[in-house]
Amino acid sequence: MSKLFIWVRHCNFSEVSMHKSRPAWFDRRRFFSKLVTDCNNANIPLTIIFDGEPQKHFVSDFKNVTIETLNKCSDPWSFRFLLDSATSNSQCQLNDILYFCEDDYFHRPGWIEALRDGFASTDADYVSLYDHPDKYTSYPDLKSQIFKGKACYWRTVPSTTHTFAVKLKTLLEDKETHIKYSDVSTNVNRDHQRFLHLGALGRKLVTAMPGFSTHVESNQLCPFIDWQKELAQFKPGSPACGTNFILDSELSHS
Repeated sequence: MSKLFIWVRHCNFSEVSMHKSRPAWFDRRRFFSKLVTDCNNANIPLTIIFDGEPQKHFVSDFKNVTIETLNKCSDPWSFRFLLDSATSNSQCQLNDILYFCEDDYFHRPGWIEALRDGFASTDADYVSLYDHPDKYTSYPDLKSQIFKGKACYWRTVPSTTHTFAVKLKTLLEDKETHIKYSDVSTNVNRDHQRFLHLGALGRKLVTAMPGFSTHVESNQLCPFIDWQKELAQFKPGSPACGTNFILDSELSHS
């Protein structure tokens, strides 16, 4: 069976996120605590890509995670750094699944099994657990291929956010395309254009119906799930022990 590796990006402050409307129950620490708990229970390696000083952030309170740092204060630079981290990880084999996650996402129970199901039940190159509500409002002519999986239904979509899964062999082939849309000259990370380009190259992206994760922004919540209730049911435990730090000087930038 393919192994699963998780990367999540955090920072001290984000100009990209500061203007977003959040529900009253928004709590990055609890979102992250759920992710760490699930990964620890499933023995899945979790790496934090931290842009800034993690010692001043709640991620430093958590154990059994690896923290790799850069200091760019830049969404596209942190994504490029993530790409370098994932493609240079000596533990990852070509058929392993790499899951990249942003810090304002919350996952409901079953998301790990669903992530594997997305690849096992479809012929997709990219898998997202987020059923983006814009697919029901902004694409009146959208046509999708539907797959019946074991965890949920899966459908093809033209694009998603920067929270997605891909196999290492695919990422290596597509890395230059991903770099192209992480534009450090304008400091913009273009997720929509990224996946449109990948689609034009023949890559297939599927998303879960209903979703197993959501972007926690007031008008962007994944439909059909009571996400506030899901979060309330999660009871975080005490962090485990053992945290590792890797500085940006130890990784090469593309």
